[in-house]
Amino acid sequence: MVIQKSLTDLHARHVGINWKAYFEPFGCKRVLLPTYAFQREVIGPNGAAIKSDINGHATTSSKGAKVPLTGSFPLEIKWNPIDVDNVGPTRGIWGLWDSAVASAGTESLTDYVRNALSTVEGLRLVLVNDLEEVAGLDGLICPWESDTASHTPSQAGQLTVKALTQLQKVSSVQFSKPVVWVTRQAIGTGVVASELLQGIGAAPLWGLMRSVRGEQSEMRLRLVDLEAETETGGTAPNIISSILALNDEPECAIRRDQILVPRIAHAEDPGSLKAEPLIRQDGAVLITGGLGDLGAHVARFLASRHGVRDLVLVSRRGMSAPNAKSVVAQLASLGANTTVITGSVDDLESMQRIMELFNPSRPLRGVVHTAGVADTGILSTLRPERCSEVFAPKVSGAWNMHTLTKDMDLDIFVLFSSISGVIGLPGIGLYAAANAFLDALAHLRTATGLPATSIAFGTWQGDGMAAGHSGTIRAHTSQFGRSPLTHEEGLRLFHQAASSGRALTVATSLDLKRLQSHFDDRGGVPALFRSLLGQRSSRPGQNLRRAWTAAPAKQRPGIVLRMVQETMASALAFAHPDEVDVHKRLQDVGIDSLTAVLVRNHLSVLTGLKLSANFTYHHPNVKALSDHLTSKLQSAWDADDVAPTSLLSQSSNLDPVTNPPLSTDSPSINLASIRKGCLDASLKFENATQCVAHPKSVLVTGCTGFVGAFIVHELLKQGITVYCVVRANNDHHARQRMVDTLTWYGLWDARFMPILHIVVGDITQPLLGLDEQLFEELSETVDAICHSAGLVDWMRPLDDYVGPNMISTHEVLRLASRGRGKAVHLVSTIATLPMHLGWDVSEDQYEHSYATSKMMAERMVSAARWRGARASVYRMPFVFASSTGHFCLDRGDFLHNLIAGSIQMGSFPVVDADLSTVLPVDYLCRSMVDVVTRDVSRIGQDFDFKHEDAPSFGELFGMLIAAGAAKGTMPFLDWRDKALSHASAHPTSSLARIATVLDGCDEAAVAAMFGTLPLGPNVLDGNRRSGHSTPLVGVQFVENYLNQISAASWSKFIE
Repeated sequence: MVIQKSLTDLHARHVGINWKAYFEPFGCKRVLLPTYAFQREVIGPNGAAIKSDINGHATTSSKGAKVPLTGSFPLEIKWNPIDVDNVGPTRGIWGLWDSAVASAGTESLTDYVRNALSTVEGLRLVLVNDLEEVAGLDGLICPWESDTASHTPSQAGQLTVKALTQLQKVSSVQFSKPVVWVTRQAIGTGVVASELLQGIGAAPLWGLMRSVRGEQSEMRLRLVDLEAETETGGTAPNIISSILALNDEPECAIRRDQILVPRIAHAEDPGSLKAEPLIRQDGAVLITGGLGDLGAHVARFLASRHGVRDLVLVSRRGMSAPNAKSVVAQLASLGANTTVITGSVDDLESMQRIMELFNPSRPLRGVVHTAGVADTGILSTLRPERCSEVFAPKVSGAWNMHTLTKDMDLDIFVLFSSISGVIGLPGIGLYAAANAFLDALAHLRTATGLPATSIAFGTWQGDGMAAGHSGTIRAHTSQFGRSPLTHEEGLRLFHQAASSGRALTVATSLDLKRLQSHFDDRGGVPALFRSLLGQRSSRPGQNLRRAWTAAPAKQRPGIVLRMVQETMASALAFAHPDEVDVHKRLQDVGIDSLTAVLVRNHLSVLTGLKLSANFTYHHPNVKALSDHLTSKLQSAWDADDVAPTSLLSQSSNLDPVTNPPLSTDSPSINLASIRKGCLDASLKFENATQCVAHPKSVLVTGCTGFVGAFIVHELLKQGITVYCVVRANNDHHARQRMVDTLTWYGLWDARFMPILHIVVGDITQPLLGLDEQLFEELSETVDAICHSAGLVDWMRPLDDYVGPNMISTHEVLRLASRGRGKAVHLVSTIATLPMHLGWDVSEDQYEHSYATSKMMAERMVSAARWRGARASVYRMPFVFASSTGHFCLDRGDFLHNLIAGSIQMGSFPVVDADLSTVLPVDYLCRSMVDVVTRDVSRIGQDFDFKHEDAPSFGELFGMLIAAGAAKGTMPFLDWRDKALSHASAHPTSSLARIATVLDGCDEAAVAAMFGTLPLGPNVLDGNRRSGHSTPLVGVQFVENYLNQISAASWSKFIE
């Protein structure tokens, strides 16, 4: 029953099940069911009733025409005129991006747009040369000029690379206003017979933006194609201005001074397929990719159904392909002579030699272009260098076939395109771009009277390119209402499309009801599908809002958690939401970059909240993500409910995982002030004058962390009594955590036991989670405080750092203000240096929230010093393994994960930086504790660290390679791409833990990450008054490091 229920749940999620194989052992057979339960009436988009048969297939509409609801059928794109009489002109300040140069003697597209809009009242254009300048604009217009004098495939690639780079930058600066790409004669509409598409080089931009629009729901991406030779006067300014105001239409084209918008619709039924063959039988048919899965099926279809007797199959591997002999034998059995030729369609010279096979006695009658290279990846992972690989067979190959055959008497010229280039599927941007070019090429040929059919296929069953798609893409395809085409369905659609005379046919297996449901769950039907599905309004967040309002407050987190589980299960194609473990790391659940985007998009629609592009990665697990959403919804939906005043002077949206609810018997703190780095005005530090010269007892926070453990060890070695604040269930548990941590790092000595004291507390709470009496006792006991606790994870939202980094510092200073005099030593980070330098630190930088929280902590310490406190700040650089080789247990440690992942991959990246900002943990902590206990005259200064005479990363990696840890190095971009692929294939690996940071990093960015900034006047560098020389990161250090990795059961930390 458990298996059957799971299979049923999978079937309900539209996952294909082999029911025959499942029921066969039980001897079950099919039986006929009564049909009345399945006879229903479906209301179509126009309000007319559509009757369906018992299989759910539509029969007749009010006009008597068949309207299928499910199955494999041809669709077409119709460009319909739209009434803009009631659309007002565009107002505000818009940026104009100059992206290309016009041909000699012609007006550039940028100049045309500028001139056309210069007369529009209330609209001001400003030239934008840097996307950092877009803040404050109401929109951005980007003309993309395709120069007809240039080599078309080369220009297509160049424009796509530029456009990709621009989209990545727009995403990184989080520009949420419309971004409008303007092309001229780049795409075909079929409305005007003479669409010669002089701007076809810009056609791939349409496929690219369509795909990215499916990923980045917060980006308002739009496309406009202008007609050729439009006068700059007349109605053109009003037309373009109206297009900019059509916010509900993401795509428009201007033809004959009319604004057209695309709608996908059922293709007109040509009646029965032509009885005569598609191709005259006196000549040959050339199939590119002829030994691929689809190419071979097309060859057999043409031989068996259309009597083709001369087939030329072009393949990169030729007869050395594993299936070559079997394909030739199969075709021979069907009566066809087959020539298999080794060649690359993107190589013009190679294809010219192949064309020499054809002559008047052996004419070429048909071309079927199936060659292609698949490519997947969300916007942030797409690399310009991949563009040429994806474009080679699709763009260059198709263009070569077009130019070499345009003077031949062909019957068919069929391009195997993809539905991705038409509807914009997320995660395959470059592939969609290449296929959009094929669609435009078919329109260009049709306009010049040449045969052409581009078929935008959905996925096929079998071993084609779709077989390599990730589970996420396949799950999204299924939820989109699409099923893989069988070979019989695909070849039937091939025949229909090639016989139709249409330049473009969309051919897929579709369930319109499932597609409607998919869109309803995600905010409504997009403009492209409104003719096919109708426009019924949809507000998916209403059900959540109703459930939220009706539920008691204590049940609301559970409601949100279930919603998140269901969303995750849907994206990952799990059979049931309960299969989503809410406590597992998201990567371990199965979340990859594309799934994260899809989940973010769906949750944004369901909740109505604006969620950042990397929102999913801000949270360690589903429970934390759900709690954060609950907090956000509480703020958004319960804003009118005024909570009673308790501990907080102002309500907060803290993540309960990192910021547990504040205890109700603690003193009041003003959270709004703390978030600004302000210190409670009641805190005085008159006791600071009574500080002892050399402390005998020290309170340490963050003791079970990497830095905290080594601080504790340095103090214990000096015989100083240490009080460790540890978060735990009880004293025994806390002490065990502390001893285990010191043991792991090779620091524990049983002789420390009498002077090691445990304080069970919580640094995110007022009074450090202690009751008033214990807090007061502690203030009278310790002589100094080393505050090393905090949340270090770089990628979280600022709210998550409030408790561990800001409230904790405030309460440490409260403790310092009470009882005996005591100095405070705050462990901060080098990440605050840009703020000290007065630099404008952008919120989209990965360390912004973490650095801001630590800067606010430093500001509180500075305020305490103004009031008389003795306090120092230690801005830690990158903390490396100890001189004994012990490395950080925290799986979020960037540097260790980078090295660990490189070891697992067998290669290190080339990084043009040195280790000036990288120091062993024991050196850092020893230098700090020296100030705490010995060089006390320096208390009150703020310290930075520098590794003098530091080796380069190349030298470090060279030593690791020499020790046998890896084979060599590789260029950073190549290494990063390999690392991201490795992280995707191994979601629990070291590289997966830092994939979010690596994603989007180039060589300059990673070098800057380890670069040296101007330091303050007090630098602990081993050559000044600390008395310690910087430990050498040399051969012995590397040997110790690798020994510890081996001793720690390495696989435990990689997988």
